[in-house]
Amino acid sequence: MEEIVIRHGCSEGPRSPTLADVERALAGIESGRDPRPEFSIEYVSNWRHGVENGRPVTHMVLGGRYVTVARFYPDDEAEPGGWFVLFREDDDGFALARDGRPDAPFVEGCCCGGPLTVRRNCVVPAALVLSAVGPYLSRRERCEASSWLPESEVYRHG
Repeated sequence: MEEIVIRHGCSEGPRSPTLADVERALAGIESGRDPRPEFSIEYVSNWRHGVENGRPVTHMVLGGRYVTVARFYPDDEAEPGGWFVLFREDDDGFALARDGRPDAPFVEGCCCGGPLTVRRNCVVPAALVLSAVGPYLSRRERCEASSWLPESEVYRHG
């Protein structure tokens, strides 16, 4: 089975991460120790290293399965922040939701440094992130016990 790694942007974190590694990544972002509001858990082979014009470069391939976990900051200050989790498998994308309501209201906010409008039930607490990501660390697949919505149904269209 191919090795996986936690990545913060272009920097590489622990290989073969454990749930404790994911907990540390979440805590680092929540506390402000890690200035990047997101991380990914992906195959080591998703990054290709090479040399262009005499300089080392790294290119992201983003093939196969990977998970992106990002801090979500709602525009409504009364609403507590949460996490937005995407599971990608080749061309398919799924977002983690607290429940399976297809008609959950939308919320505006920022994720990965940009504006985003997602279903409110897709902004999840850290505990749900951990329960959904745990099985991925060993089997590299979506946790069947968690509610995942097709990515195309998560964003506001129009």
